[in-house]
Amino acid sequence: MKTRLKPELRIFPGLEALSEALAAAVAEVGRDSVAQRGVFRLVLNGGGTPEKLFSLLGQEPNDSMRFWEKTQVFWGDERCVPPDQGGSNYKQASDAFLSKLPLDSENVHRIPGEYPPEEAAAATNQLLAAIAEAGREGPRFDLVLLGMGRDGHTASLFPGTDYGAVQSAAVAVTAEYAGRPADRVTLTPRILNGARRIFFMAAGEEKAVTLADVLEGPYDPVRLPAQWIRPPEGQVTWWLDEAIAAKLDDKGGRA
Repeated sequence: MKTRLKPELRIFPGLEALSEALAAAVAEVGRDSVAQRGVFRLVLNGGGTPEKLFSLLGQEPNDSMRFWEKTQVFWGDERCVPPDQGGSNYKQASDAFLSKLPLDSENVHRIPGEYPPEEAAAATNQLLAAIAEAGREGPRFDLVLLGMGRDGHTASLFPGTDYGAVQSAAVAVTAEYAGRPADRVTLTPRILNGARRIFFMAAGEEKAVTLADVLEGPYDPVRLPAQWIRPPEGQVTWWLDEAIAAKLDDKGGRA
Protein backbone atom coordinates (compact mmCIF):
# COMPACT_ATOMS: atom_id res chain seq x y z
CA MET A 1 0.00 0.00 0.00
CA LYS A 2 1.38 3.41 -0.96
CA THR A 3 1.14 6.41 1.32
CA ARG A 4 -1.55 8.96 0.57
CA LEU A 5 0.92 11.72 1.30
CA LYS A 6 1.23 13.94 -1.80
CA PRO A 7 3.60 16.74 -0.84
CA GLU A 8 5.17 19.30 -3.09
CA LEU A 9 8.81 18.52 -3.91
CA ARG A 10 11.50 21.15 -4.52
CA ILE A 11 14.82 19.63 -5.60
CA PHE A 12 18.08 21.62 -5.77
CA PRO A 13 21.64 20.82 -6.91
CA GLY A 14 23.03 21.12 -3.38
CA LEU A 15 22.44 22.28 0.16
CA GLU A 16 23.56 25.86 -0.47
CA ALA A 17 21.08 26.46 -3.28
CA LEU A 18 18.40 24.71 -1.26
CA SER A 19 19.09 26.92 1.77
CA GLU A 20 19.02 30.13 -0.26
CA ALA A 21 15.66 29.27 -1.82
CA LEU A 22 14.24 28.13 1.51
CA ALA A 23 15.32 31.32 3.26
CA ALA A 24 13.44 33.33 0.66
CA ALA A 25 10.39 31.09 1.09
CA VAL A 26 10.41 31.46 4.89
CA ALA A 27 10.50 35.25 4.49
CA GLU A 28 7.64 35.13 1.99
CA VAL A 29 5.47 33.06 4.34
CA GLY A 30 6.38 35.43 7.17
CA ARG A 31 5.38 38.53 5.25
CA ASP A 32 2.14 36.94 4.05
CA SER A 33 1.23 35.74 7.54
CA VAL A 34 1.72 39.18 9.07
CA ALA A 35 -0.22 40.83 6.26
CA GLN A 36 -3.13 38.41 6.61
CA ARG A 37 -3.26 37.76 10.37
CA GLY A 38 -0.95 40.26 12.03
CA VAL A 39 1.42 37.57 13.33
CA PHE A 40 3.86 34.95 12.03
CA ARG A 41 4.02 31.79 14.16
CA LEU A 42 7.18 29.91 13.19
CA VAL A 43 8.42 26.54 14.50
CA LEU A 44 12.15 25.89 14.12
CA ASN A 45 14.06 22.64 13.78
CA GLY A 46 17.58 21.75 14.84
CA GLY A 47 20.52 19.66 13.67
CA GLY A 48 23.20 20.30 11.09
CA THR A 49 21.08 20.64 7.95
CA PRO A 50 19.53 24.06 8.74
CA GLU A 51 22.81 25.78 9.71
CA LYS A 52 23.17 27.56 6.35
CA LEU A 53 19.48 28.46 6.35
CA PHE A 54 19.79 30.01 9.80
CA SER A 55 22.82 32.05 8.78
CA LEU A 56 20.90 33.44 5.81
CA LEU A 57 17.90 34.31 7.96
CA GLY A 58 20.24 36.21 10.27
CA GLN A 59 21.40 38.70 7.67
CA GLU A 60 20.92 42.39 8.43
CA PRO A 61 17.15 43.08 8.29
CA ASN A 62 15.80 45.56 5.77
CA ASP A 63 12.32 46.88 5.12
CA SER A 64 11.23 43.56 3.59
CA MET A 65 12.23 41.76 6.81
CA ARG A 66 10.05 43.79 9.16
CA PHE A 67 7.78 40.77 9.64
CA TRP A 68 10.24 39.54 12.31
CA GLU A 69 8.86 42.21 14.63
CA LYS A 70 5.53 40.33 14.53
CA THR A 71 6.99 36.84 14.72
CA GLN A 72 6.37 34.27 17.45
CA VAL A 73 9.11 31.62 17.52
CA PHE A 74 8.70 28.05 18.78
CA TRP A 75 10.69 24.81 18.51
CA GLY A 76 9.60 21.42 17.26
CA ASP A 77 11.81 19.65 19.78
CA GLU A 78 14.61 20.23 22.25
CA ARG A 79 17.28 18.29 24.07
CA CYS A 80 17.14 18.49 27.85
CA VAL A 81 20.26 20.60 28.25
CA PRO A 82 20.61 24.19 29.52
CA PRO A 83 19.91 26.88 26.89
CA ASP A 84 23.54 28.07 26.90
CA GLN A 85 24.99 24.61 26.32
CA GLY A 86 26.04 22.96 23.07
CA GLY A 87 23.34 20.65 21.75
CA SER A 88 20.54 23.09 22.58
CA ASN A 89 18.35 23.78 19.56
CA TYR A 90 17.47 27.11 21.13
CA LYS A 91 21.14 28.10 21.42
CA GLN A 92 21.85 27.04 17.84
CA ALA A 93 19.09 29.26 16.45
CA SER A 94 19.73 32.12 18.85
CA ASP A 95 23.43 32.28 18.03
CA ALA A 96 22.90 31.88 14.28
CA PHE A 97 20.13 34.40 13.66
CA LEU A 98 17.49 35.08 16.32
CA SER A 99 19.79 37.35 18.33
CA LYS A 100 20.40 39.42 15.19
CA LEU A 101 16.74 40.11 14.43
CA PRO A 102 14.24 42.66 15.81
CA LEU A 103 12.50 40.04 17.95
CA ASP A 104 10.86 40.79 21.28
CA SER A 105 12.20 38.28 23.82
CA GLU A 106 8.61 37.63 24.95
CA ASN A 107 7.91 36.24 21.48
CA VAL A 108 10.65 33.59 21.70
CA HIS A 109 9.03 30.52 23.25
CA ARG A 110 11.81 28.05 23.91
CA ILE A 111 11.27 24.61 25.40
CA PRO A 112 12.89 24.74 28.88
CA GLY A 113 15.58 22.14 28.27
CA GLU A 114 17.17 22.77 31.66
CA TYR A 115 14.24 20.91 33.24
CA PRO A 116 13.88 17.11 33.40
CA PRO A 117 11.96 15.81 30.37
CA GLU A 118 8.56 15.39 32.00
CA GLU A 119 8.73 18.84 33.59
CA ALA A 120 9.88 20.44 30.34
CA ALA A 121 7.03 18.78 28.45
CA ALA A 122 4.51 19.91 31.06
CA ALA A 123 5.79 23.50 30.90
CA THR A 124 5.58 23.44 27.11
CA ASN A 125 2.02 22.11 27.18
CA GLN A 126 1.08 24.83 29.65
CA LEU A 127 2.59 27.54 27.44
CA LEU A 128 0.88 26.29 24.30
CA ALA A 129 -2.46 25.91 26.09
CA ALA A 130 -2.24 29.51 27.29
CA ILE A 131 -2.12 30.77 23.69
CA ALA A 132 -4.26 28.04 22.13
CA GLU A 133 -6.82 28.75 19.47
CA ALA A 134 -10.35 27.44 19.93
CA GLY A 135 -10.54 23.67 19.57
CA ARG A 136 -6.76 23.23 19.52
CA GLU A 137 -4.05 22.24 22.00
CA GLY A 138 -2.05 25.31 21.04
CA PRO A 139 -1.78 28.02 18.41
CA ARG A 140 -2.12 27.18 14.74
CA PHE A 141 1.41 27.55 13.42
CA ASP A 142 1.89 29.40 10.16
CA LEU A 143 5.08 27.53 9.27
CA VAL A 144 6.79 24.49 10.76
CA LEU A 145 10.36 23.65 9.75
CA LEU A 146 11.26 19.99 10.09
CA GLY A 147 14.14 17.70 9.16
CA MET A 148 14.43 13.95 8.73
CA GLY A 149 16.96 11.56 10.23
CA ARG A 150 18.45 8.46 8.65
CA ASP A 151 15.93 6.34 10.56
CA GLY A 152 12.98 8.41 9.34
CA HIS A 153 12.49 10.38 12.55
CA THR A 154 11.45 14.00 12.53
CA ALA A 155 11.59 16.47 15.42
CA SER A 156 12.14 13.96 18.26
CA LEU A 157 9.46 11.57 17.03
CA PHE A 158 11.51 8.38 16.92
CA PRO A 159 10.64 4.92 15.54
CA GLY A 160 8.81 2.48 17.75
CA THR A 161 6.16 4.72 19.33
CA ASP A 162 2.55 5.27 18.30
CA TYR A 163 2.56 9.05 18.44
CA GLY A 164 -0.81 9.09 16.72
CA ALA A 165 -2.36 8.09 20.04
CA VAL A 166 -0.75 10.97 21.98
CA GLN A 167 -3.31 13.64 22.79
CA SER A 168 -1.01 16.32 24.23
CA ALA A 169 0.83 18.99 22.24
CA ALA A 170 4.24 18.07 23.68
CA VAL A 171 5.63 14.91 25.20
CA ALA A 172 8.82 13.80 26.94
CA VAL A 173 11.07 11.43 24.98
CA THR A 174 13.93 9.21 26.12
CA ALA A 175 15.67 7.98 23.01
CA GLU A 176 18.99 6.96 21.54
CA TYR A 177 19.94 8.22 18.10
CA ALA A 178 23.19 7.38 16.33
CA GLY A 179 24.49 5.82 19.52
CA ARG A 180 23.81 8.95 21.60
CA PRO A 181 21.24 8.59 24.39
CA ALA A 182 19.39 11.79 25.19
CA ASP A 183 16.41 13.10 27.09
CA ARG A 184 14.25 15.31 24.91
CA VAL A 185 10.89 17.00 24.49
CA THR A 186 9.03 17.01 21.19
CA LEU A 187 5.87 18.49 19.79
CA THR A 188 3.46 15.79 18.66
CA PRO A 189 1.64 15.12 15.39
CA ARG A 190 -1.54 16.37 17.03
CA ILE A 191 -0.29 19.98 17.06
CA LEU A 192 2.20 19.83 14.17
CA ASN A 193 -0.49 18.63 11.77
CA GLY A 194 -2.54 21.73 12.52
CA ALA A 195 0.03 23.95 10.78
CA ARG A 196 -0.81 25.95 7.69
CA ARG A 197 2.53 25.16 6.04
CA ILE A 198 5.19 22.55 6.79
CA PHE A 199 8.62 22.67 5.17
CA PHE A 200 10.77 19.55 5.42
CA MET A 201 14.45 20.23 4.75
CA ALA A 202 16.47 17.11 3.96
CA ALA A 203 19.77 16.45 2.22
CA GLY A 204 22.42 13.78 1.76
CA GLU A 205 22.83 10.53 -0.13
CA GLU A 206 22.82 8.54 3.12
CA LYS A 207 19.12 9.38 3.60
CA ALA A 208 17.97 8.67 0.03
CA VAL A 209 16.52 5.21 0.67
CA THR A 210 14.73 6.42 3.80
CA LEU A 211 13.20 9.35 1.95
CA ALA A 212 11.89 7.05 -0.79
CA ASP A 213 10.35 4.81 1.89
CA VAL A 214 8.73 7.79 3.63
CA LEU A 215 7.25 9.34 0.50
CA GLU A 216 6.58 6.34 -1.73
CA GLY A 217 6.50 3.31 0.53
CA PRO A 218 3.74 1.79 2.68
CA TYR A 219 2.24 3.94 5.39
CA ASP A 220 3.96 2.77 8.57
CA PRO A 221 4.61 5.83 10.76
CA VAL A 222 5.61 3.81 13.82
CA ARG A 223 8.58 2.66 11.74
CA LEU A 224 9.00 5.90 9.76
CA PRO A 225 7.81 8.75 12.01
CA ALA A 226 8.10 11.43 9.31
CA GLN A 227 4.95 9.85 7.90
CA TRP A 228 3.03 11.13 10.93
CA ILE A 229 3.16 14.58 9.34
CA ARG A 230 0.00 14.66 7.23
CA PRO A 231 -1.82 17.97 7.88
CA PRO A 232 -5.49 17.68 6.84
CA GLU A 233 -5.78 21.40 6.09
CA GLY A 234 -2.17 22.43 5.52
CA GLN A 235 0.46 22.06 2.82
CA VAL A 236 3.67 20.05 3.03
CA THR A 237 6.71 20.91 0.92
CA TRP A 238 9.92 18.86 0.89
CA TRP A 239 13.04 20.92 0.14
CA LEU A 240 15.64 18.41 -1.07
CA ASP A 241 19.06 18.21 -2.63
CA GLU A 242 19.64 15.95 -5.63
CA ALA A 243 21.53 13.38 -3.57
CA ILE A 244 18.66 12.60 -1.22
CA ALA A 245 16.12 12.64 -4.06
CA ALA A 246 18.06 10.09 -6.14
CA LYS A 247 15.93 7.08 -5.14
CA LEU A 248 12.53 8.70 -5.69
CA ASP A 249 10.42 7.38 -8.55
CA ASP A 250 8.67 10.75 -8.89
CA LYS A 251 11.08 13.67 -8.97
CA GLY A 252 8.54 16.29 -10.00
CA GLY A 253 9.29 19.75 -8.69
CA ARG A 254 12.95 20.07 -9.61
CA ALA A 255 14.01 23.65 -8.97
